[in-house]
Amino acid sequence: MKEYMANKAIGFYLTLAAAVLSLAGIFVYGTVMYKFTAVYYLLVAAVLVEVLMGVLLKAVGANALVKLLPVAGAALTASAVVWSFYVMVNQIGYVVAALDPVSTITTFIGFVAVGVIAMLLNIVSCFMKLEK
Repeated sequence: MKEYMANKAIGFYLTLAAAVLSLAGIFVYGTVMYKFTAVYYLLVAAVLVEVLMGVLLKAVGANALVKLLPVAGAALTASAVVWSFYVMVNQIGYVVAALDPVSTITTFIGFVAVGVIAMLLNIVSCFMKLEK
């Protein structure tokens, strides 16, 4: 394991951090008031793609296909964030109209923040080397 991690560059670590944040996003989304099941599938797919990247780096190295996997992870995470708004639009409107307190969407805002940070980490890692 030590020699596997020794030749990894910053792009790999950013993708690893994005995978951890996507995994955390699954648990944070569980606390949101109204949920859309597809968001869970998209986040799980993002984590699996990022783990697959780590496995393929070990097996075949940093070829063109492996370098595209952070892009797929970013797209899946972005899709999860966008689709999470699908069932929360009414609640956001109620908060804006002062019919509900902000606390009804606080966990949703936390989920969106985690998802956007994970997406940005994946996007930044696309422009960096995965291996030294």
